[in-house]
Amino acid sequence: MSKMNTLLSRIKPLHHPQPISPSPIPFPPHFKILVKDIIQILNCETPVSGIAHFVFDRVRDPELGLKLYEWASKRSDVNDLLDGFSCSSLLKLLARCRVFVEVENLLETMKCKALAPTREALSFVISAYVDSGLVNRALELYRIANDIHNYPPDVIACNALLNALIQQKKVEIARKVYEEMVKRDGCWDNYSVCIMVRGLCKERNVEEGRKLINDRWGKGCIPDIVFYNALVDGYWKRGDVERANSLFKELKMKGFLPTTETYGIMINGFCKNRSFKAVDRLLVEMKERGLDVNVQVYNSIVDAQIKHGCKIEVRKTLRWIFENGCEPDIITYNTLISGSCRDGNVHEAEQLLEHAIKRGFVAQ
Repeated sequence: MSKMNTLLSRIKPLHHPQPISPSPIPFPPHFKILVKDIIQILNCETPVSGIAHFVFDRVRDPELGLKLYEWASKRSDVNDLLDGFSCSSLLKLLARCRVFVEVENLLETMKCKALAPTREALSFVISAYVDSGLVNRALELYRIANDIHNYPPDVIACNALLNALIQQKKVEIARKVYEEMVKRDGCWDNYSVCIMVRGLCKERNVEEGRKLINDRWGKGCIPDIVFYNALVDGYWKRGDVERANSLFKELKMKGFLPTTETYGIMINGFCKNRSFKAVDRLLVEMKERGLDVNVQVYNSIVDAQIKHGCKIEVRKTLRWIFENGCEPDIITYNTLISGSCRDGNVHEAEQLLEHAIKRGFVAQ
């Protein structure tokens, strides 16, 4: 007990304890100005329609934007309601945040109130829909912009839509959109042509693709390696080996440097044509130019060799890929396993499967 009393005697109470007050938060000058502007809006000293779009452009939270819109819509002053310009700023905010239900609600409200969205806002919405994979709705809004509002979306939105249509193999629709873009000044550019040429060449309409190039740059003028790649790939898809090879030689003669993609297209084409000596020459050429051969190229070669009945030595093939500075992937192993099974080498296929599992490609 004495020890306890001794310990307690050493504990001194605080005399006149002072409450700890939080240090003032320093507000930057622009924040104070913003607060004053908001106070003016709430006091109705400034017309909402004249300042709302500035607020929507600076807000990053769609919920806050919608609350401001709801508050402004309930104002009693009918001469101070939000106009199409302010609503368009809110449209951009909602599209940026990908809240498409609210985008549709606002578009419908604007339609009922006969408020036209700005070209910038509608272009922004179209691009957002395309980026989110909602291509059909983006196409509908593109039609609304052209047919109802009588202005086309900007070139960025048009190109995004065009590219999405090509990726979905809706070439006929893409062709019509492209033609409309060309008819309107400032609604197309070199990228628009590139998208369309690549799409046509994938569908083996190479001559139509070349015509688009001729219309843009003049007959016989191919502007860069991207267009050469598209045309060469188109000829290979059509099975026109002679034209594909001729164009490949032409681009080098004109001073264009083939890219890894260019060589990949040529190698894939020669593999399908069973021209493996030509493939070997291209691989040597790539190494001489310091270009890395990616695993997709090796996969194409191995797959073609198996499909054409060539004898595949699995260990030698894997060593060949590794020695060339490339890592086999799951497709490499699947292709080799399939080839081993085809040849009746079940034990070899099991070894490949174990090797793939050890490298983390297959769940154990």
